[in-house]
Amino acid sequence: MISVEEIKKEKLRTGYTTGTSATAAAKAALLSIINQTKIENIDVKLPKGSFIKIPIHLCQFDKSRSKCSVIKDGGDDPDVTHGAEIVVELSFTDKINEIEIDGGEGVGIVTKPGLGLELNKAAINPVPKKMINENLREIIDKYF
Repeated sequence: MISVEEIKKEKLRTGYTTGTSATAAAKAALLSIINQTKIENIDVKLPKGSFIKIPIHLCQFDKSRSKCSVIKDGGDDPDVTHGAEIVVELSFTDKINEIEIDGGEGVGIVTKPGLGLELNKAAINPVPKKMINENLREIIDKYF
């Protein structure tokens, strides 16, 4: 019989959340339009203020729209979204100084109250939505 004390604990490899992946793709999408260059890696500011560098999987752009993606890395956490491609399509609109976030393919729609999210809208939690907004706002403030 092996006692708990005999089991050697190994440090788990960390990954990043779906929200962090979406933030990285959104930030790369905005910068690719602004700089008219493909983004390969991006630094994302996390909710507690630290930064993480995320590799960008896909980056396509023109003068006013872009599509970037990140391959989600759940680390050693048993996460069903590990390996999923998180895609962001970003476009400039006529709405000055507004960031509008909506879900795409694979993002659920809120159909019942109780989650603290708006009914009939994309099921994007407040913390990831705030992280996307803050990271994009920093770029907007720097360039516009």
